[in-house]
Amino acid sequence: MPAPMITRAALKAAITARELNPTHPVFPTEFWTHPVVVRAVARLDVTTLIRQARTLTPITQEQLAHLTGLTQARSRASNTAASNSATSTASTPSSPAWAHRIPRP
Repeated sequence: MPAPMITRAALKAAITARELNPTHPVFPTEFWTHPVVVRAVARLDVTTLIRQARTLTPITQEQLAHLTGLTQARSRASNTAASNSATSTASTPSSPAWAHRIPRP
């Protein structure tokens, strides 16, 4: 497994900085330029974007919930929908409502 793109301490500091400045990015540029992330953003595929955040960085579910407002119950619904269908949960009407909360540079 490759090393995370950002350390836990740096991620926590970035989340704290974002609370003070809503335009402050949380994930490094390398995250947003990763090919899978670029495709997920282009397709508005929030499920893949969140999975990549969890794979490429040490972000916790609690931190993602804090940034996005996505609850654990909603996360379970996302995972169930993704495993039961080839259609991404990004096609659900509510996904874009919270997807913009994931900070990008």
